[in-house]
Amino acid sequence: FQRAKVNFTAPANGRTTLRVEAAAGSTAKVRADDVRIVENAPATRAGTVAYEDFEAVDQGWGPFLKGDAGGSTDPRTSISQLNAPYTQSGWNGKLIDDVLGGKESLKAHEENTGLVYRTAPWTVPMKDGHRYRVDFDYQSSHAGAYSWVEGYDRVADGKASSTETRATPIGQQRTTGQFSRTLTAGCGDTWTGLRKLPGAPEGADFVLDGFTVTDLGPAPAGQEAVCGTLDVAADAETLEP
Repeated sequence: FQRAKVNFTAPANGRTTLRVEAAAGSTAKVRADDVRIVENAPATRAGTVAYEDFEAVDQGWGPFLKGDAGGSTDPRTSISQLNAPYTQSGWNGKLIDDVLGGKESLKAHEENTGLVYRTAPWTVPMKDGHRYRVDFDYQSSHAGAYSWVEGYDRVADGKASSTETRATPIGQQRTTGQFSRTLTAGCGDTWTGLRKLPGAPEGADFVLDGFTVTDLGPAPAGQEAVCGTLDVAADAETLEP
């Protein structure tokens, strides 16, 4: 199971209908469990597909789901809360701030190698053929520890697969910096997220805040996502010098 969330404003009479359904003509099976209703006040920003400042997350990590890092072990990522000066850079040898703005940020603390977290179609929906800009504030304690990645999920011949298409190394950044990257959605369900690299320095932390995704419209001709797969087979086994 994965968590799917729908934000809504209740009408004056307090009656709201929630439906879980598959697309028309789909043979997919849908299971739902543990439905919760929580009062919240999510941050919004006009003109964006997604915006999260982590100040009012009711559960989970906002737009992100846990990746494969660490398998089924407890993740080392959490929404960190401001308790200055103890949570901030300089206290007892801390290299970076736990909170970048406001009272809460998303912190990956000495994470396991692998995909730490990523978006999903129901948290950050992206349309095939459209370009998107991903922006966020961040601090990174060490170079060579994390990279920001993009990819897509698809089902072919009844089998689901996930393909990583681009990785951007994140260098050391011990004051708040701004990350910005443009991607083109396509080939399946496009996602973006954080990867912990093998051989990372000990004690490597990464803190993110102000995560924003903006739809830039259809990609210009010739800049669409490339999704082809090429299989090559030799007609005969030969050995050439």
